[in-house]
Amino acid sequence: MGPQGIVGRGTRAARSDLGFAPARLPGELVYLYLVAPIVASPLLVSGFLELTPRAMASRVAGNYVLFATIPLAIHALYASVVPKLVVRVRNLGARLALHAAMMAVVTVVVAFAVRPLHVRLSGHTPPLGRFLVSSILVTWTFLLPTLIILELRARAEVADAAERQLLEEQKTALRAQLEAIQARTNPHFLFNALNTIASLIRDDPALAEQTLERLADILRYALKAAGEVVPVSREIAIIEDYLEVQKARFGARLRYTIAVEPGAEKLTLPPFLLQPLVENAVLHGIAGRPEGGEIALAVRRRGTRIEVRVEDDGAGPQASPHEGSGVGLHDLRRRLGLLYGDDFSVVAREGETRGFVVELSVPARGEAP
Repeated sequence: MGPQGIVGRGTRAARSDLGFAPARLPGELVYLYLVAPIVASPLLVSGFLELTPRAMASRVAGNYVLFATIPLAIHALYASVVPKLVVRVRNLGARLALHAAMMAVVTVVVAFAVRPLHVRLSGHTPPLGRFLVSSILVTWTFLLPTLIILELRARAEVADAAERQLLEEQKTALRAQLEAIQARTNPHFLFNALNTIASLIRDDPALAEQTLERLADILRYALKAAGEVVPVSREIAIIEDYLEVQKARFGARLRYTIAVEPGAEKLTLPPFLLQPLVENAVLHGIAGRPEGGEIALAVRRRGTRIEVRVEDDGAGPQASPHEGSGVGLHDLRRRLGLLYGDDFSVVAREGETRGFVVELSVPARGEAP
């Protein structure tokens, strides 16, 4: 089994504790153990290069005993006992210290047990203390780096998984909040639209039917586009439907103009981003005035941003017969904050001579196909 699979097992075994205990050491280390005695013997045996070939072979054979038995015991330990011991230790330094201590204990026990065979094959009897210390140092040199890599890799994997989970939770919360905001806005418009259609059925059935079709298009748009982005052109088309529904209610009292800068229609926006602004303009700038008024909507691109301006020529918010609660603009700012963080602006102010102006600026995120 390769290192990648091993890391996966260990992570799953300990993820609930935010820790990691390798289920087993990589099997590829077997190849290292086959080569290590040949490479390490000149470093472990004093005057190795001055020995006869037969003596060299004996020393290497004796070291093969250590490189076979000690790693075998440690591999068995990490396949069974270690996960239960290490899984609850979360501090990396403490875990590595525990790894080093367990390896030292196993090395001492095994080295002491196989020392007679080592001496017999190598033809050399080193002092017991130096023999055990050398065995521990060799074990640490070959195995501790591998464990450090496994620990760090697994911790990075756990951190990535936690970050992905957090992002997913944030997306879910964002989607829920956006849907809640939309759910609070759309029923208000639906109620007004249905009242308008009901009032038209007797006097102008054709207009009532046309208005109902426009309303159906708006509702279909809301169902299909919720939580996504849409082309500016589609958003403007829905605004036109909305204004025509309102025009069926107010007649010639409602006049409007829509200007979209060439090229801006291909940019994308969240759905129903403009509708609350236009709705406020209708409510405060048109509805309470016997002579009605005009609403002007303009969309343009400025560098990397989309700028929207909604203006009415009414008497201004202070003179409007409708007492505004500010919920529309509050919800709009809240929604933009969820979508863009701090990278947006909404400026609401009185017009230079009369009426009310809202200017919106958000990032221009790509173009619709």
